[in-house]
Formats: sequence, structure tokens, C-alpha cells
Amino acid sequence: MRTFVRCWLLFIVAVHSATLPAQETPLRVATWNVAWLTNEPVENMAVVKACEAQNSADVPFEEREPVVCQQGRPFRMAGAFANLAANARHFDFDIVALQEVQGLGAMRYLFGDLKAVKSIGKEGPPPGTYALAVNPEGGRQRVGIAVRAALLAPGKTLVATPYTELGAPLDRDKRSGLDVMIPLKSGPLRVMVVHLKSGCQRSPLDSTGKDEPACGPLSKQAPILKRWIDLRKAEGVPFMVMGDFNRVLTPGSSHEQCPAQGACDRRALLPWLDANGVDTAPILIPTALVEHGIGCFTQAHGANLIDHLILGGGAESGYVAGSVKSHNYVDPKTMEPILDKKKTGLYSDHCPVSIVWSPERR
Repeated sequence: MRTFVRCWLLFIVAVHSATLPAQETPLRVATWNVAWLTNEPVENMAVVKACEAQNSADVPFEEREPVVCQQGRPFRMAGAFANLAANARHFDFDIVALQEVQGLGAMRYLFGDLKAVKSIGKEGPPPGTYALAVNPEGGRQRVGIAVRAALLAPGKTLVATPYTELGAPLDRDKRSGLDVMIPLKSGPLRVMVVHLKSGCQRSPLDSTGKDEPACGPLSKQAPILKRWIDLRKAEGVPFMVMGDFNRVLTPGSSHEQCPAQGACDRRALLPWLDANGVDTAPILIPTALVEHGIGCFTQAHGANLIDHLILGGGAESGYVAGSVKSHNYVDPKTMEPILDKKKTGLYSDHCPVSIVWSPERR
């Protein structure tokens, strides 16, 4: 009799457990500027040296030969591609926004669908791990996104649309955004991947003189980005804006302070993104208050992050407090973190930045 009762109780528990909603593991959501990642590796060291020489001489991109030199540093051979792929596997992000990829080929090398070299210890993620999308527009530096395929609802895929308006204020390399609907099993997530104008990291948007060529276009991008955010708020779908903002968003910094009188939005970027503060709903910018660790910043950028993740529309409630992390690259042979900034620069001039996010909490 006792055995029967025990079995019956176990059956009831099993049935009850089966009816409970599945609890998703918190996700690692990241943004990663991979610095001029091309669709194919540079063939040999002689070509690398030719590219370096033309780059140092400031030869215009369109005049450089061969075509693979028509970009900025680093100029990567197959081994460097493999090192980046090994780091992608090490980081193990679930959702990652990418900047400065030439196209889908670059992303396929990065996430294991293509192999640059076959070498133990340098493998990327297993092929097919990620669903990929890349902006078909944007010149030499495009944006894209990779999402762990197992997270997508059955039979669903990424729906990605270029947000061309965001690139309109730029004279060269119209780096438009990428608007992506991600059909997660837990529900839809809308993402905008951005790569905003560089050169105005710490200057007021209304700067004149030497800063105006960079700050002027960024000031024009700000209301375009705000328009997308406002539409998402009205839509009622959880959303994130992720990418290289090329802007320090630390509250209280001189370039983000508003004058006693006058329009704040002419000077600062934060008001366009978040009228309620960087750490409160309905918009959350957790990366604004965080600094890079050793080996992940240069004097030009400083320790403050310029790569950011913004959450709203309910997505902010899934953010795990204190989870912002700047990731050092690792040596694929030893898996030890690279703390030397010069060696870090062989991978990228940006380190990936991630948060932990729980979809079921939104």
C-alpha cells in the first residue's frame, strides 16, 4: 500500500511539474565591435605589409591595392580569424550585436560556420550554433547580429530590416542601423544594432571647430534614434538598442551636462535616449556607469565604455543588476586573459561588453 501511495504521489508531482512554464536560463547579451572584420582573410604577410604601408601613408581607401587593403587595421590572416573565432566560443554569448563586419562571410568565420584554419585549440563555435543576420547596407563597416539558434521559437527565424535613416547624416560609409525582430521562445524581442558616428566621445553635440565634423553628424543621428525608441515604446514590445555608440554616457560628465538655460538636447545625447535617468525604468542604460578593465581601453577612449546596451519596453525588468561585464580577449593556446593593450589591438580596438538578461522576468 505504501509503495502504491508513493508511486501515486510521484506521478502527481511529475504531472504538476510538466504543466509548469519552462524556466529559461538567464542569457548573456552582448555588443562587440570586431574592428574591420573582412569576409576573407588576407592571403599572406606580404599583402599585410602592403596594406599597413598604405594605411600609415593615409592613402584613401578607394585607391589602395589590392582590394583587401581598402579598410583600417587590423589586417588579418587566417590565424587571426581563427583566434577571433576561438574567442567567440570562449565568450559563449547568447545574443550578440556586431559592428564593423564586411558581410555575412565575416560573421560565418567568427561563429564557426566557416573555418579559417584547422587547429586544435582555435575552433570557433560548432557550425549552426547561431542564426545570423547582417545589414546589406553600410559600406565597409556593417552591423549584424548573432542569436543562439536554440533560443528561437520553433519554425521561426530572425527578421532583419536596415534602418537607413540612421546612416543618412554620415558622409562616408553610411552606417545604417539594423532593426531585428528576434522570435525567442519566451516571446519577441526587438533589437536595434547601431554604429554611431565616431570622434565625439567626450565633446558636446553642439561643438564647433575641430570637433564639429564628428559631433555634428552625431547630433543629427540622435533624434533619428529617439524616433525608433519612441515607436517601440508605443508598440509595447520589449526592445534593446545595442552597439558602438562612440560616446561616453556617464551622467554628470562635462559633455553630458546641460546648461542652466537652453535646450539640453542640443548639447547631450542622454536626453534623446533616456529622459528618466540611466538606471531607472522605462529606459535602462546599465553600461553608462561601468568602466573597462585592464587591457580593454586606450587613452583615446579612456576607461569609460562607449559600447552600450539600452533596454526598454519591459526588457529592462529582465536585466540582472550588476551584470555588466567588459570581456578581455584570451590567448587561444593558454586561455589566459590578454592584459597587454597592444596585443588586445590585434583582436580589436574594442572589447565585447555584455549583460545578463532573464527573458522570463520581463
